[in-house]
Amino acid sequence: MGTGKMRFFSIAELYEEVDEDHALRLYSLVYNNGANPAAFRTKALMQFGDLSLRKGDRLAALNAFNRILSEDADSVAVLLAKEKITFINDSDSVSETENHPQ
Repeated sequence: MGTGKMRFFSIAELYEEVDEDHALRLYSLVYNNGANPAAFRTKALMQFGDLSLRKGDRLAALNAFNRILSEDADSVAVLLAKEKITFINDSDSVSETENHPQ
């Protein structure tokens, strides 16, 4: 990644601490810029998914992680995305069981 792109990504990471919604917009901008390398876009999707999950938006997180599976991501990113999807789905199963005991 170029130095300018790294700085931009660092700014997005800093925004996670003060304005999560702005950080999500920055990660979205990074992902949607087709001129960015695939690895950079994948990292932005991973960060977007992680932050969405922290905010409690499981659907946005699932969409981001599923997009990693359907993109040209490296095997490590795909493995991490699969683990995160499994975690979210397992968490949903637990909460459904708690809300609807059988």
